[in-house]
Amino acid sequence: MVTVENIGQEEALKIVTRATLTEYCLQFPSDCQNRSSAEIETAITRALPRLLNPLKAGQGYAKITYKNATSNPIAVTQFKYRRPPGAWTTSNSESVYGPRIQTLRSMIRSGVASAVFEEKVELALMSATITNHGTFTLGPSEEKVWRLSNVNPDAEFQVDFTQNGASYSTPILRLR
Repeated sequence: MVTVENIGQEEALKIVTRATLTEYCLQFPSDCQNRSSAEIETAITRALPRLLNPLKAGQGYAKITYKNATSNPIAVTQFKYRRPPGAWTTSNSESVYGPRIQTLRSMIRSGVASAVFEEKVELALMSATITNHGTFTLGPSEEKVWRLSNVNPDAEFQVDFTQNGASYSTPILRLR
């Protein structure tokens, strides 16, 4: 089951902060062992507004929730969106963010001790985007939440997925 709902800027920032913190601690475990989670989360919350794309006029934020209420894994294979009556568009977070992730990893690896915190957060943010809004698998009873930005109020969404070797698409989803 997939739902898409309107949210405000504060909730959108919280969703991205949580996901970025998770990725940050995966990428930089020693940072997370040496500082409290609350301290890192606060620092990430402060850094994110400089890294996120600003909203365009007339656009907003949406929360997308993926829930696997079955006993078998589901592989999300494609996220599609459109502004009716336009054609469906797909996004591939990996191809959009992959080159920048590689550049940041190289920069950070070449001088981990001196890596700027904001560069680490940018890497974690891009990794979180790929992890939460790309191709991924949901285990049984698993839920994943991500935020969309620059969402048109009339936008429509559709998610393609596979389960047990069969391919499916959700019904057309609209903002709630």
